[in-house]
Amino acid sequence: MLNSPLRNRRRSVPQASATRHVSLQPLMAPERDLAAVQRSLDEVGRRLNVSFALQQGAGDIVLLDGALLPHLSVQQVEAFREDRPAVTLPSLLGKPQGRVDEVVQASLLQQFEALQVVDRRGAAANGGSAWHTAASMSLNGVPEATIFCPSPGMYVAGAGARTPASQQQDSTTVGAAVFVAQVFEALGAATVGDGPLAAARSWGYGPQANLFFDFKRRQVVCDLQALQRLRVRFELPHLSAKEGPCFDAGRRGMNEVLWDLGLASAALPLRAAPADWLDVAFSFVPVADIRVLTRQPCHLEAVRRLQAGPTTAGALRRSMRFTTLELKQFMQALSFLDRLRWITNKDLESHPP
Repeated sequence: MLNSPLRNRRRSVPQASATRHVSLQPLMAPERDLAAVQRSLDEVGRRLNVSFALQQGAGDIVLLDGALLPHLSVQQVEAFREDRPAVTLPSLLGKPQGRVDEVVQASLLQQFEALQVVDRRGAAANGGSAWHTAASMSLNGVPEATIFCPSPGMYVAGAGARTPASQQQDSTTVGAAVFVAQVFEALGAATVGDGPLAAARSWGYGPQANLFFDFKRRQVVCDLQALQRLRVRFELPHLSAKEGPCFDAGRRGMNEVLWDLGLASAALPLRAAPADWLDVAFSFVPVADIRVLTRQPCHLEAVRRLQAGPTTAGALRRSMRFTTLELKQFMQALSFLDRLRWITNKDLESHPP
């Protein structure tokens, strides 16, 4: 039997919580069979007594496709990883077809064995960071709500020095960034006149999954499949629509769509924000229709706290116990609605407290 930190630490956890449920956010090449990946995760999980599940838009661990890594810069990997541990799926290039599952499972097993167990509630109490060594994580001696943590020095396998991002970028990420830039360019044009940039435009994910923007009326007609890709899987459209709306398309307000686009844009730089936005104070412009945009209790509570006065994103993360991803999604959604006002040193000099 394999002897590892993961197995040893799991033995110390009470029997009632022996089986762990861990989500993995995949960053996969389009041709990768996610069903086959999940089958491999199920087999590895059976051997480790852990339940692994792929989850779009969020996850305790990032699952990176080894075939995709050569086309990503370190900056792109870091933006997607957001301080979470990561494991790499083998690229399988040159591997015999009959040994694909065996190679994948052996690689995943080895990487998961290198991970340690950490107490999530203790991590939240230790400054809000989701990843600490297990030795520092104890809360009154009760090891509950455990998640995985990388061992010291661990990093993404295969994600070493890359060529500059300007030379090698994931086409989907680039397309999504271009899409967001075009949306805000059109919104700006629509507020000042009827130029060609303000004309109605459409983007989508593929056949029968498109979004049709009317920037002048501030409305968006959404195919049902497109709405599911955006709101459930947190994916951004990056293709030009080649067809009209489907029979099941619905009409939504521009602010509703911008909120959803913000939640799906966590991997992109925070819009109109300083580079050190996590520690820069900002004030919040109230949103009158916040309950139309979101019903999530954590969002509503965060908005309530922001109305108390200026704060920083770091302070908000600690008070709300947001993960890095949850914070970035929330801040990006507010920035897409232009609800953040950053307080610079020049502002402080002009208006001292």
